[in-house]
Amino acid sequence: MDFIIFVPFPDYCFSQDPPCLGAGSISGYLSSKGYEASVVPVTSADLPNISQNQCDIIGISILEDSWELAQNIAAIYQAQGSKVIAGGVFTSVCPEEVLQSGLFDAVCIGDGELIAQVFIEQIMSGRHENLKGLVWNDKYLVSEAQDFSYNIQEDLSLFQSSDFGYKSFLPISSYSDTSRVILTPPSGDETGATCEFMFSRGCGYRCTYCHNSNEAVQDVQWLRFYDLRCVIADIERIHQQHNLSRICILDDDIISNYPYFRQFVELYSSRIHLPYRAFTRPEKINARTVKMLKDSGCYLISMGLESANQMIREKVLNRKMSTERIAKAMRLCRENGIQTIINVMIGIPGETEEEIEETISFLEENRPDFVFASIFTPYRGTKIYNICKEAGWDLRASNTGGVQYGSSKNPYFVGKESYLRASLQRLQQLSQVQPMVSSCKSIK
Repeated sequence: MDFIIFVPFPDYCFSQDPPCLGAGSISGYLSSKGYEASVVPVTSADLPNISQNQCDIIGISILEDSWELAQNIAAIYQAQGSKVIAGGVFTSVCPEEVLQSGLFDAVCIGDGELIAQVFIEQIMSGRHENLKGLVWNDKYLVSEAQDFSYNIQEDLSLFQSSDFGYKSFLPISSYSDTSRVILTPPSGDETGATCEFMFSRGCGYRCTYCHNSNEAVQDVQWLRFYDLRCVIADIERIHQQHNLSRICILDDDIISNYPYFRQFVELYSSRIHLPYRAFTRPEKINARTVKMLKDSGCYLISMGLESANQMIREKVLNRKMSTERIAKAMRLCRENGIQTIINVMIGIPGETEEEIEETISFLEENRPDFVFASIFTPYRGTKIYNICKEAGWDLRASNTGGVQYGSSKNPYFVGKESYLRASLQRLQQLSQVQPMVSSCKSIK
């Protein structure tokens, strides 16, 4: 039985073929159990091609920004008689809304590997049962209670040997050709390719604008780690097959568990030592950790500033680090030859023009290599969304889920919209070099 996981992305997404490691893990796990499973990232431009393909069972991983597109995909396959299950962040925080759309047979809440397998098995047997993390549409189980609690798989070893079942991005009709998505390096860079990997799931922090602040995950083991040697072996295998020039480590914080990070540095340095980019938090950067990053091959680190105003950062965003500490982290990276990407939001609730100017001045003074700037968007399921709602702000959602990410329309900003748009442009111009946006190719 075939199973396709569609990952819809908004048209303003920054990569031609964004990473889909969560869906890829589900696909790989199902493939290891004998199912024909694949992942297809899509945008609205791909909808005409999607309708040409038949599949028994469909999964759709949904972000709030892609909710409208996800409904369009579900409608196409419901009309073909396919069974459709929804998963992803938006589904996990708004499962009842997804079911009420009438377009989905069931929802997956939390980790999806085991739930996807059970979903397929129940369809094949014709017996439907609600479980933790799996809730069926009422048309299947009219009288049965629905439990919308999270399914969190604490033991990741179950999925350790599962290869990621990626399929090519375009054309959609070619998804039957097995391939893993490999990204080509930036224009003008050395030949070769790059690929994304993860050593952990979840995040140990609770920034108010992030899904990790959702009350439903406060009492679960949200941050979990894969067996380090297995991930290293996976990198070695992909490198041998495709001659990688570098990799991207997509963990929320590569230094979140220092003993694990220390072992990573030892193993990666001795067995891989490809250049890599990663993510961390400024307070994790010190003289010791920055040297470990550099010695193991890190050439680019991404960190969140969000706002240079300490009150906004600590009281509104729950990011408890000093501005001085952030500046020091940037300086240490620069001194050790590691480029930095600094993430910034403007239009944060309660933020003034003066506080935005404070952020711009900070970046002008400390000069990161790249600035990734965006307009604040209050996503449902986050703590800051609830704070805005309780304050009586107008949070009427559009099809993209409130304010479209990257737009200049932000009703929560107390200043003028034209100023917000001009500030975004000023921030984007602070990058020292051209942002590294990779094109994609599919390698079989």
